[in-house]
Amino acid sequence: MSIQLHSMIFLALLVSFVACNAPPVPLDDIVIDKTFVPEQCDRAVGSGDFVRYHYHGTFPDGKKFDSR
Repeated sequence: MSIQLHSMIFLALLVSFVACNAPPVPLDDIVIDKTFVPEQCDRAVGSGDFVRYHYHGTFPDGKKFDSR
């Protein structure tokens, strides 16, 4: 095998190792507020549908951002 192929294989293994050992996302810190929930939903969202949403978020340091 060529050196280039060995390098590519090594890089792929390294990326896989790093990705699999990433720390988990702290889901306990996520809060979802529902501002409107219909009593009856005539049609559920399906694959390929366009869904519009807006959110406000904060970084771990407290700095705010939003989805716009």
